[in-house]
Amino acid sequence: MGTRRIRITVASVILLSLLVWVFSSPVDRYLFIKELQLWSSGFRREEVHTSLGAFGYYVGGTNKNAVPLILVHGLGLFPEYWEPLMLLLADEFRICAVELLGFGRSMDSSISRNEYTLSLYTRQIEVLMELLQWDRPILVGVSLGGWIAARYALAHEYALRGLVLVSPVGLDTFRSQEELKRLREVFDFRTPEQFRRLVHEYLDTEPERIPQILARVAVYQANRGAYRALLENLTEEDWIGTQVHRLSLSTALIWGTLDRVSPHRGGMELSRNMPRARLFTLEGTGHDYLLRRRRQTLAAVQEALRWIREQEATAPVGRASLH
Repeated sequence: MGTRRIRITVASVILLSLLVWVFSSPVDRYLFIKELQLWSSGFRREEVHTSLGAFGYYVGGTNKNAVPLILVHGLGLFPEYWEPLMLLLADEFRICAVELLGFGRSMDSSISRNEYTLSLYTRQIEVLMELLQWDRPILVGVSLGGWIAARYALAHEYALRGLVLVSPVGLDTFRSQEELKRLREVFDFRTPEQFRRLVHEYLDTEPERIPQILARVAVYQANRGAYRALLENLTEEDWIGTQVHRLSLSTALIWGTLDRVSPHRGGMELSRNMPRARLFTLEGTGHDYLLRRRRQTLAAVQEALRWIREQEATAPVGRASLH
């Protein structure tokens, strides 16, 4: 009886410790588990300290001589968002998924709130490129990540092989500043109820009941790091819709017809105004790409990458060698 009681006590202590470990910081624990899963598939997480701040990124891919791919996540997300794509393309590309400063586990207390700007993230991509020393990668960004990728490309077009922009924000020219201000206010949620409104009205094409604990975790995360600070620091000058027509880079635009954050109309406009752009339309898809429409989004990204490589193969002699 004594032995059984000891076993029950030990098991209870272990279970309690595990629960405390998980619920004391649920997002960090979730990301740690994802890191282990990616590690088992050949992706390692690197942590670097730079002049901008400390941040992490995943790097992997079985073929070290393959075309390089850099993935940039969106607002409130993490590099683990790209896990399905990373696993799908691991044999075909050399892959890096960066964690933007102030998101996920790249929280650096030395960065002040007013430093979280789009300029900071453009510089972060520049620093990452210097660290990796990869030859002309394809830059892939979703939502905010697409905005950052496009800003980087405007400054460093010939450092890239191509762009894949999945419903990028910040590139349209048809919405008024008042509309954009209202959208920013919706994303700047402060309560679980406001978070539910954001998801149901803008992000999810198949709204479901959001558990209270998940909504509270979302509010907690929005109060940390860059999320709210970046929203507050956006200015009219950050919008680059009137500049992207200068890009002659092969640019694949992936857009859902039901996207309410960055409407499909914006993708149509960009595909007409950018000289080497092609629009890949996802019917019935909102702003929930890899979260809800994984199969369709993965297929579209694969097709977009094939198209970019075909464009490179048929580019004028000399262009592909420019840096």
